[in-house]
Amino acid sequence: MNLTEFINLAIGVPFLDHGRDFQGWDCWGLVVRAYRECFGVEVPGYEDVSALNSKDAGELFEFHKKSWTEVPAHQEHPGDVILLRHGSWPCHTGLIVKAGLMLHVDMGIDTCVESYVSGVWKKRVIGIYRHAEFAG
Repeated sequence: MNLTEFINLAIGVPFLDHGRDFQGWDCWGLVVRAYRECFGVEVPGYEDVSALNSKDAGELFEFHKKSWTEVPAHQEHPGDVILLRHGSWPCHTGLIVKAGLMLHVDMGIDTCVESYVSGVWKKRVIGIYRHAEFAG
């Protein structure tokens, strides 16, 4: 399936902590499923970490960032992963669908496409990352 097909199927999928399929997923579950379906890349699922525990999720993201390469500003591509903070903790991810727009899901927000360069998300961006499989 290509990314556009995935996006069309993903819109409206509800938030489900520990979810990893089209019945429901958390923000990382969305990334896991997109990478599998669109790129044939398996990324760790971290099913044992609750998306609702921002401290644990943040520590996990920080620990595993070595598998990803940070993308310089304005060089993001569809399929890159955006990392966002809540307070000081990195705790939310989205999938870049095009420069300025991410596909994401959060508690109280079904899967949707939103801008990460304006509004509430702009102030929460930590960085954009490309999986080692695509970096280089």
